[in-house]
Amino acid sequence: METKVYYLTNNRSLRNVRAYLKENGTAFTSHSMITNPLTWEQLFEILLHTENGVDDILSTKSNDYVSLKEQGVDFEEITLTELHKLVEQYPKLIRSPITVTNGMTMVGYMEDEITTLMDRKAKKESYLKTLNTVRAEDKEIEKIKHSKYDRVSLAQ
Repeated sequence: METKVYYLTNNRSLRNVRAYLKENGTAFTSHSMITNPLTWEQLFEILLHTENGVDDILSTKSNDYVSLKEQGVDFEEITLTELHKLVEQYPKLIRSPITVTNGMTMVGYMEDEITTLMDRKAKKESYLKTLNTVRAEDKEIEKIKHSKYDRVSLAQ
């Protein structure tokens, strides 16, 4: 599956997501929800991979959301088609950035969760790199423990 990044503005979260994907060699496409509103299929794809559906992607603090709630829109009761029409008119109803890949959707940028977006091969490479670093550090510690000039025992 191709990695897709949907966004509203070029903010720090978007820059962090893009930087992470580039660092890990993940090809991705970017999609501005302002200049090119989400299609019904894109909205469905985003929602398909969320844990809590619409609740995960709605920006409940946005001015558009608050205004629509005041106008009587009940986001608990609207259909996906009605939601899509609202998102076309008011793209800021959706949180940003949204990254979709490998059957997963991540909303925003969370440093501890973004690693779940990596594919299996990238995860294995990252694991092996970390493991080799730890092994190298352990060898350096072993040298210190067994040095005849060092009276401090790290094994205590």
